Amino acid sequence: MTNPCPRRQYEWEAEVVRYINYISDKTRTWSTKALARPCLDSKVPILSPCFLPPSYLHARKQNQSEPAINPEILYLKALCAIHLFYYPEVVKCPQCNGTDNVQWDGWTGTGPRNVHGLMVDEAVICMQLRCENCKNDATRKEHEHEHSDLDNGCSIKTDLKGYCFATTNPDFWGSWPHRSIPGGLLSSV
Repeated sequence: MTNPCPRRQYEWEAEVVRYINYISDKTRTWSTKALARPCLDSKVPILSPCFLPPSYLHARKQNQSEPAINPEILYLKALCAIHLFYYPEVVKCPQCNGTDNVQWDGWTGTGPRNVHGLMVDEAVICMQLRCENCKNDATRKEHEHEHSDLDNGCSIKTDLKGYCFATTNPDFWGSWPHRSIPGGLLSSV
């Protein structure tokens, strides 16, 4: 392992992913015939896509057997999640700019990506997008192609290949105009 991570960091990330999966499943529309989108129970808090690790106070109040000073807590990184629940506008193929046949295909298998900031380091976890149009179109896999961006009227060339994209990959965001990137993601990507 090139970048060992404390066990506590993995536990923290797993808790965040479990929370996001829960709220996403509870608010997902399972049928195209559904008239109303399901809502969360009012007792379930909707937390931000940028999760801060628990402080000493949180750890102490949640687990009385925790020692008064535990240095592991200081080394936990904040975790930003790029997920459809928080950023529905991200469901756009970076290659063909399509939105119709784009599916979210689970979390990335490599885990969070480390982002080094000026004040603090954080981790970013994302889901993968799969574009059925690009999967079925063999010509997109062979050469560079061009598509127009409706937001600013310019033409953008991409040399992306394939049909599965991680939203923490800089190539995914390369075709997005700067002002179109959802707020809060500029520091995380």
